[in-house]
Amino acid sequence: MSQLNLFAAACLAVLGLGACESVETAPSSPAPAADAPASGSNTRALEAGPIWSNDNAKEVCPGVASKAGGSWTGGWWTTVAGEMSVCEVSFPSPPTATTLRDVNAGYIGDHQHALTVCPGVAESAGGTWNGHWTQVGDGSAVCGVEFAAD
Repeated sequence: MSQLNLFAAACLAVLGLGACESVETAPSSPAPAADAPASGSNTRALEAGPIWSNDNAKEVCPGVASKAGGSWTGGWWTTVAGEMSVCEVSFPSPPTATTLRDVNAGYIGDHQHALTVCPGVAESAGGTWNGHWTQVGDGSAVCGVEFAAD
């Protein structure tokens, strides 16, 4: 459940704008510090300056996220009333490191044959065929196999 940002409501009332607008903030639990990892390992809270409402967040946060190379999750909260808010931004997962190794496959006559042989060779070795194979002499061949790094 969101809470009302009383500071922003009071500011609007003092300025005589006639109607006070509530500002969506994080739940009552303490907000993470700006630039600290937020709810997910690839999610961060990025400072965005003051954000006054959900509509304002919809204008501000996509640009903050894009500039940082991420995507806005739709989340935001105020960290310093009237001065600073953060946008929750998700980033793509980094690629998983792999090791490439050639694994002996025995006889492979041509690419069509490799399509049937190499996936099984790779699976038996505990990896995944990367689509490459090479004849190494006397009709024997190796299949390119990727292994997840430890």
